[in-house]
Amino acid sequence: PGQTGLIISMASMPILFFSYLGGLLSDKISPKLPITLGFALIISSFFWIGMAPTLSLPTYFIALLFFGMGMPLIFTPSYSTAMSAVPKEQMGVAFGLIASLRMFAGTMGLSLMHLFLNVEKSQHVPIIGERAAEILSFSRLHYVLGALTMMAFIVVFFLSRRKSAHHLPEAPAEGWD
Repeated sequence: PGQTGLIISMASMPILFFSYLGGLLSDKISPKLPITLGFALIISSFFWIGMAPTLSLPTYFIALLFFGMGMPLIFTPSYSTAMSAVPKEQMGVAFGLIASLRMFAGTMGLSLMHLFLNVEKSQHVPIIGERAAEILSFSRLHYVLGALTMMAFIVVFFLSRRKSAHHLPEAPAEGWD
């Protein structure tokens, strides 16, 4: 567990630097640039691990670094953009909602990944054995994660082009007469 924690920490190391870079690119150019780069890095890390689930440790570190570089490039400009659309009086509620949704989605995602791994593994253990089934299910999980992340990018890309016709009321009861 200690070695695994150390290896996985490679994904969190780049957050310190790339959250700053994501904010800088978002402010200077456009939020779309760091978000696109972030999705590209995360998608490539998932497919990289999916194609070679028994990577050497240095190669695995590179895939984890790509993942760690991609996350802040997506989240930093996304949060900034979302919060800039919220009235100042409601920023606390908006950030609380964003944080709650992120935690809920992360918990559900982790549960679904565990379920997927167990179902995949149990289907293949009688045919190819325990270890080969673990490797195959790990690989397939990363292909699924890569595909889902690609779909999320497509949705984000098309939704970011759409401009909302809705305007927030100036006062809480405006329009309720």
